Amino acid sequence: METGEFEEQLKQLDLLLDKCTQKYQEGMKLTDELLSKLDKTKPQKTEKSE
Repeated sequence: METGEFEEQLKQLDLLLDKCTQKYQEGMKLTDELLSKLDKTKPQKTEKSE
């Protein structure tokens, strides 16, 4: 494998990682929003410790 080809693949992987990280963060934000909506609609219950 040539150095230029290797560098190009690294660049593509970096872009993919950025995209995945962004999607993950968006998903976590949506999850937080949904959980906060659920918390508001449900009466507060105390969790049992087992």
